[in-house]
Amino acid sequence: MTAGLSMLGMARKAGAVVIGEEAVTEGVLEHKIRLILVASDAGDTTAERISRLESDKLPVIPLNEDKQTLGAAVGFAKVAAVGICDLGFAAAIAAKLGGDNPRAKSVSEGLSQRQNKALRRKADTVKHGKKSKRRK
Repeated sequence: MTAGLSMLGMARKAGAVVIGEEAVTEGVLEHKIRLILVASDAGDTTAERISRLESDKLPVIPLNEDKQTLGAAVGFAKVAAVGICDLGFAAAIAAKLGGDNPRAKSVSEGLSQRQNKALRRKADTVKHGKKSKRRK
């Protein structure tokens, strides 16, 4: 199991993971998912449905691991798709997967930029209150 997949267990304990194709699709429609991971041996229909959910702000990373390995990482027998809800976990997992997967490396950079921007916004709000002059 790779370091990125071992982080999935931590994210699951934190409640930041949605497991399964249907749950991932529902989470995307509710704008909760930040990153989707798909197993290498996911069915053609499942892979197609998940790939249709991909956008600029919602990357999909096809993994080299099979359903059984992905399922073991989150505590299930077999899982074809996993959605990560927390932006910090999504950026960290994509960064860990970046060594094995070229797509994950580019996704990691985009997620890290989004996370840094969110942290700056949060710090600005704490510092200046709700109505900051910097935020327009």
